[in-house]
Amino acid sequence: MANPNPHLNFRIGTTKTLFTLPTSLISSHSAYIRHRVSQTNHKIFNFPNGNPHTFNDLVDWLDRSGPAPNTASLEITATEFTSDKSWRLVCLYILCEYLQIPLLQNQIINIITEGSI
Repeated sequence: MANPNPHLNFRIGTTKTLFTLPTSLISSHSAYIRHRVSQTNHKIFNFPNGNPHTFNDLVDWLDRSGPAPNTASLEITATEFTSDKSWRLVCLYILCEYLQIPLLQNQIINIITEGSI
């Protein structure tokens, strides 16, 4: 069954920080979300163990990438990531593992192996 909801809500962390994303945008990048919305009519996803800052990093990437997965880019600058840059990249990688977003995972690995952190 296809999900008729144009937007999905995500409650992240113990504070239940709310993020609202277009279904088509998150589904075009995340195999996990794509599968969940094709199987159910859920429009709210709860990630109580998630970190709102990490999810916000994902949302920033999605906003820059648009719905075409092959045009996405991870733009990390010194102003976005200060001394905790490495840790935030690791957290973002783990979130992408859970949500099944290999394109962003590959970009994170490239940043790490190029030594730009």
